[in-house]
Parts: sequence; C-alpha cells; structure tokens
Amino acid sequence: MGIRIFLNLLFLVSLINGLLINTSALCYAQDIPVLKVKPDRSEQVEIDKLISEVSYTVLDLPDQEFLREVQKVIMDDSGIYLYDVSNNGERPKIFSFEPDGRFRFVLDKPGRGPGEFERIYDFDVLNDFIVLSTQTEIKFYDTLSGEYSHAFDKPRTEFIQTFGLINKSLLVYNGGRTRNNTDKHLIKVYDLEKSDNMYQGLPFEDHALKGGHSYRYIFNYQDTISLRPDYTRTVYRLIESGADLDLVPAYSFDFDGYWVDEDLLLNSYDNRGRFFSEINDYIHTFDVFETAGIIYVTYRLDGEDYTYIYDKRSEFSINISAFETSRGGWLNTPETTFENRIINVVRDFEFAELDINWSERLTEILSGKEENDPILIKADFRVQ
Repeated sequence: MGIRIFLNLLFLVSLINGLLINTSALCYAQDIPVLKVKPDRSEQVEIDKLISEVSYTVLDLPDQEFLREVQKVIMDDSGIYLYDVSNNGERPKIFSFEPDGRFRFVLDKPGRGPGEFERIYDFDVLNDFIVLSTQTEIKFYDTLSGEYSHAFDKPRTEFIQTFGLINKSLLVYNGGRTRNNTDKHLIKVYDLEKSDNMYQGLPFEDHALKGGHSYRYIFNYQDTISLRPDYTRTVYRLIESGADLDLVPAYSFDFDGYWVDEDLLLNSYDNRGRFFSEINDYIHTFDVFETAGIIYVTYRLDGEDYTYIYDKRSEFSINISAFETSRGGWLNTPETTFENRIINVVRDFEFAELDINWSERLTEILSGKEENDPILIKADFRVQ
C-alpha cells in the first residue's frame, strides 16, 4: 500500500511540474451524457428513414490505378485523401483528390531515403501537409503537389499505429502493445520538434467497463481530437489551451452488460483466441464517428454487425441490427466525417455483388463513370 501511495504522489508531481495536461480535466466526470447502446438483433430499419440527405462524389482514378483495401479516408476543405494498404505484393499508397473528386496525385515512393517509405502505419492532414507515420520517421508532404517537405524522428522502440496532430509539432498517438510498451493506457502525446514524449500514457480513470478492441482510438471532431482509449467506454476531447492540453470527458457508452469482465480479460490476455470464442457477449470492434449533429457507432457482437445512432439535436437514438434496404447506396461501412456528413467509400465490385434497387441518381452515376472509379457516399443522418 505504501508503494502505491508513493507512486501516485510521484505521478501527480510529474503532472504538476510538466504543466502538460490540465490536471483539473483528468477527473472522470459523472454527469457527462451516457449513451445507451442496447443491441437488438431483431430490429431492422429502412435506410431512407434515417438519411435526410445524401450526395455522391466520383473519385477519378488514373487508368493504371485502382483501390485494393482502403484503410482510412480524410476529407476537408483542401481535398480528399485515401490510404490504400499493401495488398498482393503492392506498396501502400496515399491518393489525393480535389474536393470535386478529380485526381491530384498518389504518394508512392518506395525506399528508405528522404521522402521515401516502405510502409505506412497511419496518416493525417494538417493545414498544408499530408503527414505519414512510416517505418522510420514522421514525414510531411505538400497537400497540393505531393512534394516531400521535411521529417521528424518518431519515438524510439515504438510504432505509431494511429495518430492525430494537435498542431504542427504535437502528435497524439497509439503506440500499440509492444515489448517496450505494455501500459494498457496507450494514448500518448509526442513533441515532434523536441523528439520527446510529453506524456507516457494519458491517465484515464474510468475502469467500470472493460474489454474489446477499438480500431478507431483517435478521431477528429471539428477542430478537436477525440480519444477513446483501450479498455474504456468514455470519449475524451483533447483540447489545446494555451501552453497546456485539456483532457475533457465528453460522453460515455453503456452497453447494457455486454463486454467481458475485467478479471477474465486480464487473465486471458495471452490466450485471447480460444477464450473469446467461448464468450458471446464480447464486443470486439467499436468505432466512433461524430459530427455536429450525430454520434454514429459501429460495433461487432458475436459475429454480427450493429449500428447505434444518437441524434444530438433531437436527443433520440436508435439501435440497428441491419439496414433493411440500401437504395441510397449506403452500405453501413463509414470511413470518415466531413461537416455534418458521414462518409463511406464504395467500389464497383461492391455494387455488382449486392442485389439492391439503387436510387435513380446513383444508377445514373454508375452508368456514366469510368470502371474502377470509387464513389464517396455522403449522408446526413437524423433520428426523430
């Protein structure tokens, strides 16, 4: 007990001395909104009843290019950016398009020299730069031309598997669980210019709900980075406040008893495959998308996909086991957000494989576009 008290005091002193995170924001707020997510395997909803508006953008790929597996999409006022992961021996690439879908360039520079890469772990777009986490460095490229600009060293002995940029020098990342990083609180802040971790794992104190993997630990909400660290149900805002960073809890999720008990999870960490195959109430993916209007959650439970949508304007929510129809082209696989829209990417083979009565506008687009050109579907959801 004495050692634990000493460590806690040491931890508190390090925070105060560093002035890196506003300690007043670290307390778990009990009065934040709690969103009730209750999977209903029987509830199916027509997509047209939830989408108030939908629009489409055709991405004009060059003839020799096609998308293999889109890992991440970013859309902002400067353009549209897609990360296509390595597949069938091909290299990972970043595709850049004008806001209207016209092809701009592709980042495809194999090697280990300046501006070159053999692997991409994640990417972000900040002001005038596309920023890549590669096998050796954090690399910056011009958003309009794709020209290499500069690079920073990344934290030693760690991968930056997912990250977001607060500003041009502060990076928030999930380093992944490695031999050199065994802390279960994986979100860290790294100063690129100083090549130093500002904080080794942000101190999240909500342990009431455990279990699960999240593929989307870090996501952008307006001008703020939002975090949902592993083993916690709460979403936090990481806000730049002068020289400090404020960590503010925004809302949390109540999954009505689903997930796995903490002790069972920790005792089974080295044998997850066998253990979780016997657990039916284990949620093993959990991705959050947020706009000014809604919070859109996708998750997987016992081999089935579910969607939860909370409308901030009406304060109504809906739990969906599957969409009954998809006439607008929405396939329940979001990739990113832009303004009030939730966005996904649909490719030709997905349209061909699904026996769906597509909307008149989408049918017109499909008949007029070039083969292999993917389509961005941008939907504004409303729950009344």
